[in-house]
Amino acid sequence: MTSQETLFARGNLSSWLEQRIRNAVDEVRQAGADEVLARPYEQLAEEVIQRYLIQEPRLDEAGITGGVTDERIDVSHDIMRAVLNRSTPTYISGSRITFRVPFTGLPEILQLQASKFGGNPPRASVADGYLIVFRDVPADVIVNRPGFVGGSDSPRG
Repeated sequence: MTSQETLFARGNLSSWLEQRIRNAVDEVRQAGADEVLARPYEQLAEEVIQRYLIQEPRLDEAGITGGVTDERIDVSHDIMRAVLNRSTPTYISGSRITFRVPFTGLPEILQLQASKFGGNPPRASVADGYLIVFRDVPADVIVNRPGFVGGSDSPRG
């Protein structure tokens, strides 16, 4: 896993929902007379509703897992660094902090933009029922950061 995508930024949620409604109505219209008359209309309606029902995404906070791995981190786009050629990667040692957040619901909803949205949408990878969020931290940031082990105010002993 090397990239995260912007969530809630592809496609339009309203259009997607309207299309699902059209698909459900089309399915009912295309049902044959024998299929419709063979059972109570409530049963047919319930079956169609269940096929097109949208379960909103829900995060399972109790199931969050995480970890830290050593990585080579590209700092070529870090404007606070003296990098001679920003068009090619410049790697330094660091750590990747990763959180895996399980969720239920349709993953494609996490890509769709609502009618109201902010200017800084979250970034994550979506895979196999998990949101995977990571942050790459260069080693020199960790070492020189107060409060981190090895930082300027860490206890010595």
